[in-house]
Formats: sequence, C-alpha cells, structure tokens
Amino acid sequence: MIDFLCSLFSWIDAHNGFVIILLTLVFYTIFVTQNTKARKSNERPDVVVYIHPGKSGFSQLIELSIINCGHSPAQDIKISVNRTQKELDEAKIAAIGHKVLSYIPMLPKDKSLTTYFGVAHGFMAQDKINELEYTISYSSMDNEKFTKKQIVPIKYLMNMEPGQSPLRDIAKHLDKISKKT
Repeated sequence: MIDFLCSLFSWIDAHNGFVIILLTLVFYTIFVTQNTKARKSNERPDVVVYIHPGKSGFSQLIELSIINCGHSPAQDIKISVNRTQKELDEAKIAAIGHKVLSYIPMLPKDKSLTTYFGVAHGFMAQDKINELEYTISYSSMDNEKFTKKQIVPIKYLMNMEPGQSPLRDIAKHLDKISKKT
C-alpha cells in the first residue's frame, strides 16, 4: 500500500501540469453543467388557470383566465377538463377545455387570456360540480414538454355576491401571486 502511494505521488509530481489541467477541466465541466441547468430552470414557462369575477362591470359574470406566469413564452398549450360536455352544460359552466381555449398556439410570459366561465347564480345553485380538474400541457421555446393538473374550485365565491369589491380584491391578489411565482 505504501509503495502504491509513493508511486502515485511521484507520478503526480512528475506530471504536475497535466494534473492541474485535468482537474481544471473537470471543475469547469461541472460548473458549466450546473450553470446551464440553473439558467434553464429560470427560463421555464408556467401556465395556470383560475376563475375570478368579471371585470366588464356585469356583477354576475365569472371569467376564467389562463396566465403564463413563468419566465419564457409557452407554446402549444392544450387544456382539457375532467368533465364531459353534458356535465358542464347541466352545471351551467362554459365548456372551457372542450371547445373554447382548448388549444392556444402561444402565450407570452406575463400575459393572460380571459374568457367567459359562467353566470354566478347559475353554477352556484347547482350541487353537481364543486371543482374542476384541468390538465394543462405546454412546451417551452426549446421544446421542453410540461404537463400539470390543476384543481379549480368553483364554489369559493359562494358566500359573497359576485361583483362586490372583495371578489375583485381576490382576483387582483391572485393575479399578483401568479406574476410573482
């Protein structure tokens, strides 16, 4: 064992420049790899779905927004919902994920698309659907694929009159939160 260590140290001593270059290349490769991974994770899109009171001034209209709160554009966005068209019709909920906005070619970062979700008294009165599960699939500009499921509770507006300022405050705070994350 001692002979091996003596041989190793004498080889390192004789090839000192080679060892320094080899160690430099190893550390450089590790640094560049980690830096690239960190940069890519900071440039990912993040598409979320949420409901909020309508901003158009009609107090009973509820809207659904799809927002990209990530750090890069999202492309080929596909949205589907875990309910059938018939179930959504019976609950008086717009068929987002079946027809409207089921495919979005591109959504830039910090941008959103908003569409009609339903009339509050219509779907608040029903007891069949309390939440919807949306599956959102999209890709980044370098074709990295993402798929996530998101639960959207539709009964959280139950104890307030749609159009009141607390609901607008909730929508504003959700928008701020989605932009910060």
